[in-house]
Amino acid sequence: PLPVMNLSSELFSEVRPGFFRVLTGSTASIYVDALHSLEREASERHEGISREDAITIVARVLTEHPDFIPETLDQSEVSDELAHLPVREKARRLLDHLARPDVGWLIEDQLPNWSKVFRVEGHGVIMLDALRRMARPDAAIFTDKLQGVCSILANERDFEEAPTAHLRTCIDLAKQGLAELRGIEKSLKRFTER
Repeated sequence: PLPVMNLSSELFSEVRPGFFRVLTGSTASIYVDALHSLEREASERHEGISREDAITIVARVLTEHPDFIPETLDQSEVSDELAHLPVREKARRLLDHLARPDVGWLIEDQLPNWSKVFRVEGHGVIMLDALRRMARPDAAIFTDKLQGVCSILANERDFEEAPTAHLRTCIDLAKQGLAELRGIEKSLKRFTER
């Protein structure tokens, strides 16, 4: 038998751990806002975003976060020096950090005319979509999946003919129904907090 890989092994064979590090810590909100803005713009441009345009986009985000201190590989740079960098230099460093191979949110490509452009890596697009859905959830919809489980279980004759198939269907519907109920619970909690 083939060895069973755990989720983390499969995940980290696709993305580097640095991919997730930008979503943690004190600068996470800045990286999320910058990535969101870059991905939105990149979705409008099939060829990618020029370095200059990407710096402008990130600089706009950084004006809302004046305390941002860029990540650095050079240990000789002290945070005080980094804090006083011009916004465009901070934006350039943020872009370069996101494009590092061990982070991997951005891919820098060279076009046939030798100009370089940034694209958001495919896994980054997926992650940003998930983050948007978490931040802006759709209204929870209840589709009576649990009622469907009860109906299948109540029909003994059909269940006896193909018990394994019906049991799998019941388990799948029950999982989906519970997920819907959790979504409704979350929506009610948000509504109550408002």
